[in-house]
Amino acid sequence: MLQTAAGQAQAFLAAVYGGVALGLCYDVLRAWRVAMRAGRGMTGVLDAVFSLCALGIVGGVLWLAVGGEVRAYVLAGFPVGAALYAAALSRFIMKVFKKLFGLIREGFIRIASLPLIKRMFR
Repeated sequence: MLQTAAGQAQAFLAAVYGGVALGLCYDVLRAWRVAMRAGRGMTGVLDAVFSLCALGIVGGVLWLAVGGEVRAYVLAGFPVGAALYAAALSRFIMKVFKKLFGLIREGFIRIASLPLIKRMFR
């Protein structure tokens, strides 16, 4: 499928947005892993979840932006978007989600320490 220069620019920007989405997905899962103090098994599961998310994001962008055709300028957009995300938003997102997931973890710990729950799961 032939694309005009404007279409190529739009496809590149879609891939940049896809790269930002990949970075966000990675940071959310990384914050979950850190906050929940995940071991090797959970880390492997989270890596698999990220791989599935990445496959969906990249496949979706390729399908929607260029009709499923693999183009170099589109593939170049993903690392550009991920780098922009890492430079601009990653630290802030990590702080927010680590705090959020830490609060969730503490809530689960408090619920699990209730006497009723302890009696139920002896």
